[in-house]
Amino acid sequence: MPIMPAPRKIKLTSQLTLSYVDVGDPRARDVLVLIPGLSDSWRSYERVLPLLPASIRTIAISPRGHGDSDKPQTNYAVHDYAKDLGLLVDALALPKVVVAGHSSASLVARRFALDHAERVAGVILEGSFVRLGDHAASVGAAFAALKDPVARDFVRDFVGETFARPISSLPERNDRREPQGASAGVA
Repeated sequence: MPIMPAPRKIKLTSQLTLSYVDVGDPRARDVLVLIPGLSDSWRSYERVLPLLPASIRTIAISPRGHGDSDKPQTNYAVHDYAKDLGLLVDALALPKVVVAGHSSASLVARRFALDHAERVAGVILEGSFVRLGDHAASVGAAFAALKDPVARDFVRDFVGETFARPISSLPERNDRREPQGASAGVA
């Protein structure tokens, strides 16, 4: 497997700093931006990034509150994440992008595409849903009650429910921690 480039950090005009990796040809016309779902960082794409054609510039981000990105006290709504995406696209001077959102980030990808259609060449919705429906209040309450660092068992249980097989049947790599200082606040 090719060596993954070191993650970078970028300070947006909002003063929020996001962590990301940038692979492929930096001069490429085609740019893919990957947004992981709730509780994930750019590392969710670590195994797929080396498999993408080098002719496509791919940027995998750690959204606010995730990975080594800033963790502000407030503003974790879909429109906040979509605004961050717009500021990132501006800061990196990207042309039109294909934005891919996984799980909860599919809402972010859709919001960004609706708000900035002129900046979007395409949208990929991975494991998407139309809306949270009746679960929105309980999910919001559960996450509002979390304290930093988030308990490792909570994260395993939360992520485990998104897998088709039990976590115990998956390779150990899926349970790895970020390097010290790059944690998503997971204990």
